[in-house]
Amino acid sequence: MEQSSKYDVELLQRRVAQLEEAEKRRINSEKREQHIKQVLLSIRNVNQIILRENNPDRLIELVCSTLKHDRGYHNSWIALINSSDNSVYKTAYSGFNSEFKLMEEKLAANIFTECMTKSLLSGETVVIEEPLLECKDCPLAQYYGGRSGFSRKISYDNSVYGIISVSVPSYYAHDKEELKLFGDLSNNLGFAFSKMEKDKKIHKLNYAIQSIPHPIALLSDKYEYETVNRTYCDYYKIPENKIIGRTPEYFFGKEMFYDVIKPEIDKCLAGNKVYYERIITFPHDDKKWMAMTYFPDIDEDGKITGIISNGIDITSQKNTEEALRQRKNELKLTLDATTDAIWSWNFKTNELFFSPRYYTMLGYSPNAFPADYENWLNLIHPEDRESAVATATKYLKTKPDLYENEFRLKTEQGTYRWIHAKARVAERDKDGNAVYMIGNHEDITERKKAEQENLKLEKQIQQSQKMEAIGTLSGGIAHDFNNILFPIMGYTEMMLNDVDDDSDFKESLKQIYSASMRAKELVQQILTFSRQTNSELQLIRMQYIAKEVLKLIRHSIPATIEIRHNINSKCPPIYADPTQIHQIIMNLTTNAYHAMEDRGGELSVALQDIDLSDSDIFDPDMKPGKYACLSVGDTGTGIPKEIKHKIFDPFFTTKKEGKGTGMGLSVVHGIMKNIGGGIYVYSEPGQGTEFKLYFPVAEEYIKENIPQIDGSKFIIGTEKILLVDDEEFIIDIETKMLNRIGYHVTSRTSSIEALELFKSDPDRFDLIISDMAMPKLPGDKLARELLKIRPDIPIILCTGFSEKMSDEKAKLMGIKGFLLKPVVMTALSKKIREVLD
Repeated sequence: MEQSSKYDVELLQRRVAQLEEAEKRRINSEKREQHIKQVLLSIRNVNQIILRENNPDRLIELVCSTLKHDRGYHNSWIALINSSDNSVYKTAYSGFNSEFKLMEEKLAANIFTECMTKSLLSGETVVIEEPLLECKDCPLAQYYGGRSGFSRKISYDNSVYGIISVSVPSYYAHDKEELKLFGDLSNNLGFAFSKMEKDKKIHKLNYAIQSIPHPIALLSDKYEYETVNRTYCDYYKIPENKIIGRTPEYFFGKEMFYDVIKPEIDKCLAGNKVYYERIITFPHDDKKWMAMTYFPDIDEDGKITGIISNGIDITSQKNTEEALRQRKNELKLTLDATTDAIWSWNFKTNELFFSPRYYTMLGYSPNAFPADYENWLNLIHPEDRESAVATATKYLKTKPDLYENEFRLKTEQGTYRWIHAKARVAERDKDGNAVYMIGNHEDITERKKAEQENLKLEKQIQQSQKMEAIGTLSGGIAHDFNNILFPIMGYTEMMLNDVDDDSDFKESLKQIYSASMRAKELVQQILTFSRQTNSELQLIRMQYIAKEVLKLIRHSIPATIEIRHNINSKCPPIYADPTQIHQIIMNLTTNAYHAMEDRGGELSVALQDIDLSDSDIFDPDMKPGKYACLSVGDTGTGIPKEIKHKIFDPFFTTKKEGKGTGMGLSVVHGIMKNIGGGIYVYSEPGQGTEFKLYFPVAEEYIKENIPQIDGSKFIIGTEKILLVDDEEFIIDIETKMLNRIGYHVTSRTSSIEALELFKSDPDRFDLIISDMAMPKLPGDKLARELLKIRPDIPIILCTGFSEKMSDEKAKLMGIKGFLLKPVVMTALSKKIREVLD
C-alpha cells in the first residue's frame, strides 16, 4: 500500500511538471506572438514614416523614436556613415539616456565598435547574445539589461548608408522570424536612403537644366515635345503646358518643319549628333540666328527614344562678323602710312591680317606667307613661344584695356628681332568676350640688347649672393660635424698612444683615425665651398701640380680616352693652396672623363699666362691684369643650355646615382672666388665642354721646399693652462689630452667666468686656450680683455669655421696661436710648444 501511494505521488509530480512546462510554453508563445506583433507594428509605422519623410536626419530620429514607442524593441540607435571616408556624420537613438554621449564621442573619433565593424563587413544581421561579454569595447553594452543585440548595415544596391542596432529579449536572439523582420526593417531604410539620394540628384539635374540660359527641349521619336526648360518658354513666349505634347510644326509651320527641322531630327534619331545654323522666325515675327544642336536620347537598354535639342542665339555673332568684314576693308586703306607693323585678329572666324610692314620689318616681301595663327606661332622664337601664347590667353580671359608683350620673331635671314607687341580689343560680344582685336609690332631689338647686358650683370650679382647664402648654411653644418668628429678623433688618438704596437686593437684604431681624418678633409671641402676656411695660401707653380694629376688619372681613365696637354713651363706662379689646386684639377678632369665614358674621346689640359683688359673681364669680382689660365676640355656630351646656369649650384648633378654628389663644381667655384679668380665655361651639346679658370698671377718668387712639421710624436709640458669652451664634451676630451702630456688644466664653460677667474689671479696661468664661438663673450673679445690685464699672456684660439678670424688676424690682435677644429692631440701639443717656447 505504501509502495502504491509512493508511485501515485511521483506520477502526480510528473504530471504537474508537464502541465507547468506546457503552461510555460503557452505563455512564451503568447509573449513571442505579442512581441512579433509589436515589431510588425513598428515596421509598419516606420514604413509610413519612410513614405512621407525625405530628410535623412529627421528620418532616423523618427525611426528610433517609433521603434521604442511601439515597444517593438527596448532600445535602438542608428549611425549614418559617410561613404567617402567611412566616418559617422549623424546619430539617433531611443531607450538610452546620457550614456549614449559616450557612444557619440567614440564615433566622433571614428572608432567603431566590434558589432559595427562586423555589420559593415557582413551582409547579414550580426547577433550579440551577451553584449557585456562580446562587446567589451561598446559603451552601451552595460545598458542592454541582459538582452541580446541585433546590428545590421543599412544598404541598398551596394551603397552603404549606415548601421542600425537594437536590443531584443535574449530568447529571441536566433529566432528566424525575428531576424527576418529586423532584416526587412534595415532593407526598407536602405531603400529609403537610396530613394532620397536619387531624388536629390534628379532635383539637381532638373535645376541645372532649368538654369541653362539656352532653349533646351526633349522631343520623342514621334516629334512631340516631352519637356522644355524655362528659357525655351521665354523664347517662344508660350507657357510650358501649351508646348508639351505638340510638335514643332505647330509653332514653325509645315514648310519650316518638313524642309528644315524634321530632316535634322531624323538624322539625330538615326544616332548622329546634329549641328546647323539657321535664321528662325519665332512667334511675333521675331527673327534670330540660331545654332541648333541635337543629341540622341538613349534609354537604359540603348534604344533611341527621342532627341535633346539645344539652341544658342548667335544673332549678335553673325552681325559682328558682317561688321568686321566691312571694317577690314576700311582698315586696309589706312595701314600704309604707319612705320610699325599692324595686325588684326577676328576670333570668331580666326582670320588674321598682317600689314605689308609686318613682312618687311622681318626682311620678307609683302604677303610672303599667309596671315594666320600658325605662321605667327612659327615665327616666334621657340624659347618665347609658350609665354607669348600664355600672355595672350591671359589677356583675353582677364579683359584688361591694353595687351602688351615682348618676344622674338624670326627674320628671312634666320636671325631674330625683338618685338614689342601692343593691342586692344576693338569689339566684344554681349558677354564681354573679345570678338575683334587690333595691334601693332614695334622693333625693339637694340633696346633689348642693352637690357640683356644689364640683366646679365644682375644675374651675376644674384648668383654671387645665392652662393654666399648657401655657403653660410654649409659652414654651419660643417661646424656641427666638427663637434661630432672631435671626440672620435681625440679618444682614438689617445687610445693609439695607450695600446701596445702588437695589440689586436692597434690596426682597428688606426682605421678609425684614418676614417676620421678623411671626414675632417670632407669638412674642409665644405668650408672651402662656403669660403670660410682659412686655407694656407702659398706661392706655387701650377704646372707641377697639373703634371702630377695627369700622371695620377692616366691609370684610372680607359684607353678609349686620349689625354693631351699643353703645360707652359714658364707660366708664372700664383698665390693659392696647393691642395685646393690639386682638388680643382682632379675634379674637372674627372668630370671630363665621365662626359666621355661611354663613347671615348679626347681630354685636354692646358696652362698659359694671359693678360686680361677691361673688355676681357667677364666676372665682376675680377680685375684687369695678368692671369694664369688653366683650361680643361673634353669632346663629350656637352652641357644643355637650359641647365648651364645651374652647374655651380650645390648638390646639382646630372650624373647617375652613385657617381656624383653635386658638390664638385660648387667647391671649385668657392675656391676660385676665395682667391679672386674666375671661371668661364663654353659648351656645345654633343660637341664637348671647356672650363677656363683664371688665377691672378703673384708678383713674388715661389718658395721652394716649405718645411713640414713632423706630427708623429706628442710634445709634453708642465705648464698651467686655462681651457675655455662652451661644450662640456670638448672640455672633457681636451682636458684629458692635456693631462696626458703633463699639463695642469683648469677649465670653464663660460668665457665670462673664465675672465673673472683670470682677473682674480693673472699670474696663475701660463697659457689660455679658448674656443672662438663662445656665447655672450666670443673668443676674440675674451682675448682682448685678457691681454688688457696681462699683455704677455699666450693665447691659442680654436674655431670650427670663422669669416671674422684667421691666423693673420689673430696675430695682429696679439693672439699667439690659431687652430682649426677638430683639434687632434698631435697638433695641439705642437702648437702649445710653438706658443710657449
